[in-house]
Amino acid sequence: MSRAAVSFLLAALMLPGATAVDAKPAPRQQQATNSCDAAPPASLKDLLHANPNGGDALSAAIADAVRGDASAAAAVIALAKMANPEQKAAIAIGLVRALQGADPDKARVIKAALGCSDPVTGAMVASLQNQNYAEAGGSNGGSTFFSPGGGGFGPGGALGGGGGIFVSPN
Repeated sequence: MSRAAVSFLLAALMLPGATAVDAKPAPRQQQATNSCDAAPPASLKDLLHANPNGGDALSAAIADAVRGDASAAAAVIALAKMANPEQKAAIAIGLVRALQGADPDKARVIKAALGCSDPVTGAMVASLQNQNYAEAGGSNGGSTFFSPGGGGFGPGGALGGGGGIFVSPN
């Protein structure tokens, strides 16, 4: 960060009534549905045993599960915490596939679940989202789910640092 930016931020913090973070707590309903303590059901655990090297079959199963019921994303994130690196990659691909074309409500639920992901899975999802953005020519192609930097999950958001892609809550 440049000296000018640091000076500006320090000056802004010294203004009367200024706060470093002006964030409102999430509504109680959102907090209840976004539990980072979700346990994956046996059917998801069986997917890990059946696909020890990750792969397309695991990615497709994850995408299908989350497309069918976005609330399954929390269990998928919990599953990723038990997975080896190859399985984590397949899970990340499945989650990104589930986000593609998801309606705004499903996208919000999946995004909330991604907030509970381990650093490796989170980085993989963010990287795949960045790749999708680049392949689209740097435009969001009219998508309401992928847009450049500024917040949310990914390199430009609250869970990352510096510009990039996030899944919009709108």
